[in-house]
Amino acid sequence: TFDMCAQLGSEVNDAFTMDGDKITTTTNNSGGIQGGITNGLPLVMQVGIKPTPSIYKEQHSVSLSQKE
Repeated sequence: TFDMCAQLGSEVNDAFTMDGDKITTTTNNSGGIQGGITNGLPLVMQVGIKPTPSIYKEQHSVSLSQKE
């Protein structure tokens, strides 16, 4: 879902922590990308795509020549 779009950055920030000798984050809210660069965490994306409007079905349109 796109619930994070309504939240503050401070609410979904990925806090850095140490895991032994490795730097990691406590969460992966960024989806593996920070500042346009992958951060080594799994790359996770959810994408919304609108349906194709050019279907073979009669639809309302406008005629420029008849101006209607």
